[in-house]
Amino acid sequence: MRQCVSLWSLSLLLLLVGFATAECPNGCSGNGACMQKDMCNCYKNYQGNDCADRTCVFGYAHVDTPKGDINMDQTRKTANWILENSQQHPAKTYEYFNPDAKQNEAHFYMECSNKGICDRSTGLCTCFDGYEGVGCQRTVCPGKCNGHGTCESIRELGAKGEGTLFGIEHPSGSVVYDLWDGNSTYGCRCDPWFRGADCSKRTCKVGVDPLYLSIGTPIYETFAIHAFADQTAAITYPTASPPWIRLRVFDYYGESYITSKITILDETTPANKPLNAAAVQNALKNIPNLTFRDATCEVVGTGTGDLGDFLSLWPATDTNQLGMSVICQYIDNPGRHRIPEVVDFGFSGVTAKKAMVVTTGEQGQNDEWFTKQSTLTAPAVATVAGTAPVLGVTTLTVTGAGAGNLPTSGTLALIKVGSNIVMTNTWAVNTDPTKTDIVLKFPLKKTIGTSDLVFIPPSFTDLTMLTITAASAPISVDLKVGDTKLTFAAAHGFVTGDLLFFHNQFFYVHQVTDNATPSVAATEFYLVIDKPFGGNSETGGTAKSTATGTATPYKIVLPGDKTKIYNYVSECSGRGLCSSETGLCTCFKGYTNDNCNTQNILAL
Repeated sequence: MRQCVSLWSLSLLLLLVGFATAECPNGCSGNGACMQKDMCNCYKNYQGNDCADRTCVFGYAHVDTPKGDINMDQTRKTANWILENSQQHPAKTYEYFNPDAKQNEAHFYMECSNKGICDRSTGLCTCFDGYEGVGCQRTVCPGKCNGHGTCESIRELGAKGEGTLFGIEHPSGSVVYDLWDGNSTYGCRCDPWFRGADCSKRTCKVGVDPLYLSIGTPIYETFAIHAFADQTAAITYPTASPPWIRLRVFDYYGESYITSKITILDETTPANKPLNAAAVQNALKNIPNLTFRDATCEVVGTGTGDLGDFLSLWPATDTNQLGMSVICQYIDNPGRHRIPEVVDFGFSGVTAKKAMVVTTGEQGQNDEWFTKQSTLTAPAVATVAGTAPVLGVTTLTVTGAGAGNLPTSGTLALIKVGSNIVMTNTWAVNTDPTKTDIVLKFPLKKTIGTSDLVFIPPSFTDLTMLTITAASAPISVDLKVGDTKLTFAAAHGFVTGDLLFFHNQFFYVHQVTDNATPSVAATEFYLVIDKPFGGNSETGGTAKSTATGTATPYKIVLPGDKTKIYNYVSECSGRGLCSSETGLCTCFKGYTNDNCNTQNILAL
């Protein structure tokens, strides 16, 4: 009898267990565990009452909105994080969007990044138009950049703002983009010669407006190349394996090219100096497609030729040096360029060597800021030497009256003399009343033509003026040729993207570091400029931090009225129409050439 009761009890127990298991819907579909109260605890990536639905990939929501009372606590204004580890919001969310909420707070993790529909049977997102990725987390680049560019995240685009092995430098340089969509928002980075949101438009050749040449003076990109050994021990020129250098050069559109090896001859033999200049010039002209078919290179500081009075000295730090210094200018490549970079430099048998490409006081420009012709002409430059440590004050004597042409004496202003942009400090009537002596803020040690016209901004007082603001402090560490970092003992007042004028050279600020940043001394403030310093404007050497009046950089702000700025370097030279489909110019009547930069009576 007891055995029958035991069997009956066991059978009843097994029956009850079967009923209990069957209470969970569909037995949790094999994708979860049946728990108390007949509820399924779904395995990872499954959801639903019976765990039959698959969960899709989560990503930061591109767009989100208030959700209402999603935790069912009878209020829509629950202020704190809720629903942590839930199926729909495993990384938490909140339902009340405070009007004072910070930026980026609305981009919670959501299925398919809230830009797609989840297929519950497969666990895959069907993204809305314009979005892609396993979780619809990326925006689609228009037309896949049409094969003329790369589709990159906004974080990558920001990081490449300074230029990579190709490309044009952005005035602000590289940007560290760390907002929520750094790896979600994508755009096209077009190859050189292509532009547009989808890189579908072609760029035409640029040139100087021939009408501008009737009165104006274009400024072409000019740079100095220094390559030398610098050591304590005596240096013997390695005849068996001569030193050499290779450069990476960039055209107007950002396309890059690498030169062949340029052999460096022993410049202790004076006759070799022009041969080194000729070797660099030939290397530039041999770039494919006649990219730099008209470039001029000369010896630095000889006082002869078109470029011989440019000053830039190699930054020697030791006892003995041997190498070359050459200055080059693009003639048939107008406009703003990214200056060349050193790819490699070989000099056997030495312990220390340096190679650099630095800027000069003549930097390629696209626009003319000085659109008003004054009645002044500059026939000569006279230099008045200063006493140490003063660098010296250069006085520019011009023919004509300062009154009516220049601002009040003592007011800083930029003017253009020939192809030179200089900053005026004070001026006074010369002993010859028909002339004016202009004292410049930074020396100008260059030969000026006998009748160079002086051009000025449209105004020195209204919205058409160039605004000049001095740094809050002078540099506190000497700036050597080739340096790209300025050091200050106090806050300088500049921010990333500012345009600076220092020793007759323009620089964009690419990075600012103050003493609140770890690893920076409490008494130092830094800023990084976009190109290597070419030398002080009087000697071509180091810019001394102790120099009176010439140790302070100046911020330049262009006129608010952009109609007062003349764009003289443009597609088709401003004398034709560019076809964005073919990249070819259709010149206006009377103009010819592939970039319409030539007036031709035969074309009339």
